[in-house]
Amino acid sequence: MKEILIKKPKQKRSQAKFDAILDALPATIKLYGFKKTTTAKIALEANVGMSTVYDYFSCKEAIFVSYLDDRLEQAIDDVSYHAIHSTSGPQETMKAFIRAGLNFANQHSGLIRVALSEFPNDLDKINLVRSREKIKQIGIDFALSQNIPLPAENLSLMIYSLTNIIVSFQIRSVIAPEKDLDDEAIVDELTKIVSLYTELV
Repeated sequence: MKEILIKKPKQKRSQAKFDAILDALPATIKLYGFKKTTTAKIALEANVGMSTVYDYFSCKEAIFVSYLDDRLEQAIDDVSYHAIHSTSGPQETMKAFIRAGLNFANQHSGLIRVALSEFPNDLDKINLVRSREKIKQIGIDFALSQNIPLPAENLSLMIYSLTNIIVSFQIRSVIAPEKDLDDEAIVDELTKIVSLYTELV
């Protein structure tokens, strides 16, 4: 397996090229399929030179991982904003959070399938530590905004457990969707699970 190395840009001009490469990834994979996609084809789609690609990425897998990492962080930041500014009750707000995650999984379903089948052992390169910390803060902000008491102990474990339950549902909905269940039914069920869990803790 190729070594996955990603170098983040430091200047605005470099960031624009970096973003162009990421933006070109889905279209290139859709056009050629993952196996036939190369860094050269991604560079062509992004309208940048090959040397520019290799300034930031060691291989196409590195571009792939960086793309999912970037989009996941954007989704988490969006949810974080709503956690702080929500005016709905706890149940409806929780549904909105879960729905946002399900929408993310559905929106990137093709790429998630590729990642799970082509290089599952490299998915840990996605910065899940940073994501977990952000998700933890979302949970705290949400609880404070809704006047929900937080457990004095094991808050990290509680949020980690809930996150894994929700993410597992979302991934399963992508790789093995149930034809008889629509997204809203899944959102409702996950909301019930979270509600029951938080009441028991």
